[in-house]
Amino acid sequence: MPTRIGYVLLAAGTLVLGGCDSDLVQMFYKGTTKAFAACMDQAKKQSTLSDTAAKAVCVEKHSVEIAAKLGGTAGYNRSFGSIWFTGNVINESKDTVVTSFSVVIMRKDKPEGEFRTFDNQWIEPGQSQGFSIHDLQYANDEKLDISNGSFSWSTEMPKGLKVVF
Repeated sequence: MPTRIGYVLLAAGTLVLGGCDSDLVQMFYKGTTKAFAACMDQAKKQSTLSDTAAKAVCVEKHSVEIAAKLGGTAGYNRSFGSIWFTGNVINESKDTVVTSFSVVIMRKDKPEGEFRTFDNQWIEPGQSQGFSIHDLQYANDEKLDISNGSFSWSTEMPKGLKVVF
């Protein structure tokens, strides 16, 4: 249980350090867009990484497991003798940016499912993002039933950042 003395010490430390200690902000606000922004600011000041690389590092550093509800649509596609699975994931949360999710595909005619994780995403509240899986176990099975009733799919293990200003 935090004490008043702890809060006073934290406040005093913050005043002494001023607003320049990005590490303190990142530690206190881990799992939020505020910590992510502090990480990006720190990366820009160092000028050692591209914006893309810095974003990937900061997303990985600050993303946490979240309870965001993800919706969407998905299905199989067949072309030139190959099968792949594509879809669209919708972030139905109001205050969370989704940075990672996994897709699970369960077939009614096969005992094992397919599982793929999509990291380094950035899906803001109410927005959507497409995904595609080309390396399926049964990608070359020309007799595979790919109709809508032959499988189910879901999103699992979302990670993200709580929106905090």
